[in-house]
Amino acid sequence: MKKNTQTKKKSNMFYNIVFILVCLVIVGAFSRLIDRQSNRYNALRTVHDQIERQFAEERARYYTLSYQIAHFDSDAYIERLARERLGWARPNEIIFRQRTAP
Repeated sequence: MKKNTQTKKKSNMFYNIVFILVCLVIVGAFSRLIDRQSNRYNALRTVHDQIERQFAEERARYYTLSYQIAHFDSDAYIERLARERLGWARPNEIIFRQRTAP
């Protein structure tokens, strides 16, 4: 009977070791999967942030162009463009310009 219990103990110990090894393999596989997914998530997050920045820039550009289109026909807008871009002035008006360093 003693041999039978010793055999069962050895058998149980063997199964316990196999069970622990299988659990370690499974945990290792899951940790590898989580690591890959984490790396992929970080890469996608970086791309998402870049796209968000580009979207914000394009939205600002859209609002600027929308404003220009809405006010394109107004006399005040045309006068401002003529003064800023063309350097025009009204009669008897003096324009002061800053010199830029060479």
